[in-house]
Amino acid sequence: MPYTDDAYTLVRNHPLIIASEQSQCPALVEHPYNTFLRDQWFRESGRLFYIVRGIAFFLYAAFLAIWTAIILLGKHPQYFFEKTGRNMTVDLDSCANVSRTLTTTNDSEALKYTAYTNLKYSLYAFLILFIIENTILIFALFPRIFRTIDYILEISTFVFTFVYIYDWYDWQSPVIFRCPIQYQIGSMGLLLAWMSMLTYVKRTTWFDMGVFVAMIQVIGYKFIRFIPVLLVIVCGFGFTHWMLLQNQAPFQTPVQAVVRTGILMFDLNYEDHLYNNPIYYDLIFVVTVLTAIVFSIFILNLLISKRIFKIIFLYHMINYRN
Repeated sequence: MPYTDDAYTLVRNHPLIIASEQSQCPALVEHPYNTFLRDQWFRESGRLFYIVRGIAFFLYAAFLAIWTAIILLGKHPQYFFEKTGRNMTVDLDSCANVSRTLTTTNDSEALKYTAYTNLKYSLYAFLILFIIENTILIFALFPRIFRTIDYILEISTFVFTFVYIYDWYDWQSPVIFRCPIQYQIGSMGLLLAWMSMLTYVKRTTWFDMGVFVAMIQVIGYKFIRFIPVLLVIVCGFGFTHWMLLQNQAPFQTPVQAVVRTGILMFDLNYEDHLYNNPIYYDLIFVVTVLTAIVFSIFILNLLISKRIFKIIFLYHMINYRN
């Protein structure tokens, strides 16, 4: 009899899991006992596990292809607003008027056609399939399932996707036109859908692609820990830019200046604010150069900072003991 019925505890206490978490002793995974357990697990259930994960990968890839195709077949709401001679707003009544006008005029670009309808119902089928899967996982692993960002992203993807493709009103049924707010929610759903694809790639063994996804996750976690330090630097340079450049549109408010400074690390059009302010030209030039240098140093060394600090710490400890 097992010492506990908690599946999570049984998995976390497995010798292979414990050995894999010993970062100071990576060779422990290759211990003969752990090698025996690994080979035994693969013989008993490993092949079935990889087959199931492969099926899940192809199913999600098909869902993502259909979801992307539906987005590509549509157009931006502003296009339809301008086509009906109206200014785009987020008001639901104006959206309804545009939709009814497009339906009345039988606009071929706005009306749903057979291919679009087939893709839509196919997407519904995939949504139902994945919702059933995630419901089973939630009941089986609750509340631990919400500790994993992968499942949160996937569930959010399905919610945003459904909000986009579902016709919430009768006047939406004949057209592919989506209201501005609904269109924005759909854009986030598309982004999360592609990001969730990384979780399926991470679980594959083809060409060792999963290793690169794991590397991205490690880098992301390190960057989250680095954000407070980065915010101090961005705020320092951002408020300075606001003092010097608040007479220009991108820097009119302190918040805009801070956001614009954060984007400045990827900015190539610095000439717009560098040469349009001759009174403070010299100081602005110096601050811009310092911003580029500091951001480059911090971003480029972010990935190796932890290792460098560890080496420096060990170096000082050795000197102290000597």
